[in-house]
Amino acid sequence: MAHEGHRTDVTADREALAHELSDCLFSLLVIAEETGIDLEARFPADMAAIAARVRARIATGGPASTADAADDQPPSAGAR
Repeated sequence: MAHEGHRTDVTADREALAHELSDCLFSLLVIAEETGIDLEARFPADMAAIAARVRARIATGGPASTADAADDQPPSAGAR
């Protein structure tokens, strides 16, 4: 993809990336199906929660994203 610090063929790179992303999506959908997780229902709710947290952080002058914030972590196995 990248050679000597620059991209040589962006179109081919995008096609390769598109293929890999599609492959990853397929794998996620298979895992969700096998574990009984309804991603169609879950995804919009999770995105809304993330958007609300980002808006709240921006409104309070905090960082829009912090990887180690407690509210960004999934519930522990015991809390389910």
